[in-house]
Amino acid sequence: MFHLLLLYLDKYDIEPVYELCDKMQDTIIYESTCLDNSYALCKHTRIDCIFLFPDMDFVLAKHFISTIRKVFVYKHTPIVLLSSQLAHAFQIFPQWHCCEFFYYPLNQERQESLQHLLAYYHEQCSHNPDISQDFFQLHTSHRIHPIPYEEILFIEIVLKKTIFHTKSEELICNLPLYKIKKELHSDHIIQTHRSFIVNLNNIAYLDKTKNPWEVSFASTNKKAYISRNYKKQILELLSPNTKTTK
Repeated sequence: MFHLLLLYLDKYDIEPVYELCDKMQDTIIYESTCLDNSYALCKHTRIDCIFLFPDMDFVLAKHFISTIRKVFVYKHTPIVLLSSQLAHAFQIFPQWHCCEFFYYPLNQERQESLQHLLAYYHEQCSHNPDISQDFFQLHTSHRIHPIPYEEILFIEIVLKKTIFHTKSEELICNLPLYKIKKELHSDHIIQTHRSFIVNLNNIAYLDKTKNPWEVSFASTNKKAYISRNYKKQILELLSPNTKTTK
């Protein structure tokens, strides 16, 4: 299935483009007039192509492009600008790597070209079926951080702040643990304590003589913990190669 986002930031006649896109087989079309809704959609649904109409608010259009390009999976996603101002192409392309620009409104020639381009993107997507997301998108006050699951050691709550401990850094956000659990799509990163989520694949040592059980990792001296309610589940999921005490 090909997922296409039509993002127009104000009143805009997108009907000709919508009709063009609607002719594509196996295509789901999303419409948005709000950046927040667009970010949320891109976060929860893998968008394969974005059509952006920037004329009504070019500043917001630039902000969307610069933000979405920082997300790992959208670094090279096709973004097509449809604008009545050629200057927009020169301002955006050098910095944010848009793929194509079409002068809008479309005449017959441009409409045919856009149709061929869309068909090409659709074909490329069919040759690269949905790739499972192997990273977590963490939204902080500064930016969106794509964190590969394999890099996550553990996540903990400290004084109402949530800290992501990875192999290379610590990242802080305000998301509660239950919301993070909903966003995690990994069967080996699970809750082990009311204040901890642990990547079982990165456990170096499990000390069962402590209460609660103490978890160690190879790349840090910091510890995570496994409380009584989670012990049975953890033991069933742990790799046989994990070193533990009796």
